[in-house]
Amino acid sequence: MRHQLAAYLLLVFTIAWLFWVPLMVLSRGGYASLGSPIAIALQTLGVTAPFISVIVVLGLTRGKRGIGRLLGGLKRWRVGLGWYAAACLLIPALTVIGIWIRVAIHSVPAVPEGSALASTLGDIGWIGVALTFPLWLLAACFGSPLLEEPGWRGFAFPQMENQMPAAWAALLVGAIWGLWHIPLNLAFDENLASSFALITMHGFFLGWLYANTHSLLIVVLGHASLSVANNRLSLAEQGIVQIALTLLLCLVIFACCRVNDLRPRRSPTPSARLRGNGRG
Repeated sequence: MRHQLAAYLLLVFTIAWLFWVPLMVLSRGGYASLGSPIAIALQTLGVTAPFISVIVVLGLTRGKRGIGRLLGGLKRWRVGLGWYAAACLLIPALTVIGIWIRVAIHSVPAVPEGSALASTLGDIGWIGVALTFPLWLLAACFGSPLLEEPGWRGFAFPQMENQMPAAWAALLVGAIWGLWHIPLNLAFDENLASSFALITMHGFFLGWLYANTHSLLIVVLGHASLSVANNRLSLAEQGIVQIALTLLLCLVIFACCRVNDLRPRRSPTPSARLRGNGRG
C-alpha cells in the first residue's frame, strides 16, 4: 500500500521494455521491418503493460473494489460538452494549423506528395477527412488509449498528485510516459528530443483533462485524438512547428488554470465548494 506508484512504474517499464527492446534491436539491425507480424506483435504486447501493471497493483493492494473503482472512470460521461470538444478536437486542430503555418513559412505544398495525409486527401479530400474523423477517433480508442490511460492518468497521475500540485504531477507523469516510449522511438528511428518533448506535453494535456473531469472516458478520447493527429494528419516536416504549437497550448493551460488542481482560475476551489454546500 505504501509503494503502489513505485510498484506500478517498475512493472510498466519491465513488461513494456521486455518486448520493445527486442523490437528496437530487430528493427535497427534490419532483421524485421516495422510492418512485419513480429514487429506488430512486439509493439502491441508492450502497449498492454500499463493495463496489466495497474490491475496487478490494485488487485494486490485494494482488491476487486479498487479495480472496479478505477475502471468506473470509463463510465463517467457527464462532464459537459466543452470537455468532449477539448479532448477530441484541440490536438487535431493544432496539427492542421501546423500544416498551414508550414506553408506560410516555407512556401511549399501544403501536403508533400507521398505522405500518408496526401494519400488520404487524394482519396477523400478535406471534407472527407472531416466526415470520417469521428470514425477514426472511435477506432483509435480501442488500442493504446484504452490500454494505457487506466494506468497513466487513472492511477499514476492521482498517486503523483497526492505528493505535489496537480500541474507538476501532470508534467512529471508526462515525462515518465515519454521515457517509457524511448525503445519505440528508437525502433521507429524518431528524433528522441522532439518525441520526448511532444509526449511530455501531450501527457500534461491529458492530465489537465483528467484533473478537471476525473473521467477515463474523456482521457481515452483525448489519447485517441493524439493517435489520429499523429497517424492521419501529421507530417514529419512539421515537427518543430508542432512542438511550438503544443507548447503554446500547455502555456495557455498553465496561465488559465491553478497550479494546485489544474482547474480554471475563476472556478471555486474544492474546499470553497464544500463550504458552499455546507451553508446550503
